[in-house]
Amino acid sequence: MEYNVSITLADGTVISDLGINGDNYASKTELDTSIFTKSNTSLMTITNPSKDPQTEELTDMLFVQQQKQLDGDYYICFRPKTLTDEYAELSANFEYVSMMAGIDIPTEE
Repeated sequence: MEYNVSITLADGTVISDLGINGDNYASKTELDTSIFTKSNTSLMTITNPSKDPQTEELTDMLFVQQQKQLDGDYYICFRPKTLTDEYAELSANFEYVSMMAGIDIPTEE
């Protein structure tokens, strides 16, 4: 596997020297996963010199996990945000605002 892929996050952070295995990115070193915040993965630019075009922009991605493999590499993966994810986020925001305002929102039972 070639380790020539890089990911640029929304805040400009560049993660380089990555390999690709299916939909996963492989790193020879463990990454600080705290950089994969919702806002930072809202726009990700993947640069792969082996592909044409060499760059691909991904929007509204969610970090799934980082896992150490038997070969010593750390695999990281992302997935697109779904409508269900967006609904859950919106619902949580409504619940928080109603709680802070002391308003009861009826729920279905």
